[in-house]
Amino acid sequence: MNLNLKGLLAIAAVLCAANVKAQDYVITTKGDTIHCKVFSTFWSTKYRLNDNDPGKKIDSDEIIEYLDTKNNYLVRAVYPEGKKKREYYYTKLKGAITIYEERIQNGWYTEKIWYFSKGTDTVYKLKFNTLGGKSRDVRKNKLGEMFKDDSEVYEKYLYDNKFTFDQILSLVKQYNKNHPTTI
Repeated sequence: MNLNLKGLLAIAAVLCAANVKAQDYVITTKGDTIHCKVFSTFWSTKYRLNDNDPGKKIDSDEIIEYLDTKNNYLVRAVYPEGKKKREYYYTKLKGAITIYEERIQNGWYTEKIWYFSKGTDTVYKLKFNTLGGKSRDVRKNKLGEMFKDDSEVYEKYLYDNKFTFDQILSLVKQYNKNHPTTI
């Protein structure tokens, strides 16, 4: 009988865990996490605490990160290299090295620009599918510098000599696996 009770409790725990859904949140510049509902209007992104709340605009001076589960993205306010005001970028991959993505809609075409950071809120332009910006060699060298403390990843980076979105993502995932963080 005791064994059956333990089995039923285990099944109940699994079923409850399966029904738990991720919840939207915002993290303030003071470090407070507020569970809420994140939603977008035509002009801005807002969060509200309940259905009767009209919502408060998400602003990088007050909110450093938010999760929108409906649209499945995590957004963080970071400092682009050389700028003094935080800007919001989508978090593509989070870890010891974090990759962010900026999306710029130009008519039917979406520009995709990747940034990266390692241990800081300052992000550096890494890869983009448009013209302009720092030379490819400068960006490749900057990424290589981030890998130098992991000989396995660094050697693979040099050996493959590729700078594609897929290759960068693969190498950063491997680096992050070798260097777990609690971010």
